[in-house]
Amino acid sequence: MNQKEVIFFRRLLNRRMRDLLSEAGKTVEGMDEEENFPDPTDRASLESNRDFTLRIRERERKLIFKIQEALERLDEG
Repeated sequence: MNQKEVIFFRRLLNRRMRDLLSEAGKTVEGMDEEENFPDPTDRASLESNRDFTLRIRERERKLIFKIQEALERLDEG
């Protein structure tokens, strides 16, 4: 890989990691909001949505780790 390609991929990976970290922060803020639904169906729907969001964030966390590994490999050449 030439230097131009290394710079391109480094920027791409850093941008993607920054976006993922930003989204993770928004999720944490959204989880702090306590919502009280008297209807059990509404509560179940909220819990299902939260669970789905957390699963997505877990996958993104793994992706962040892989991005960090790729950046390290770029540093090593």
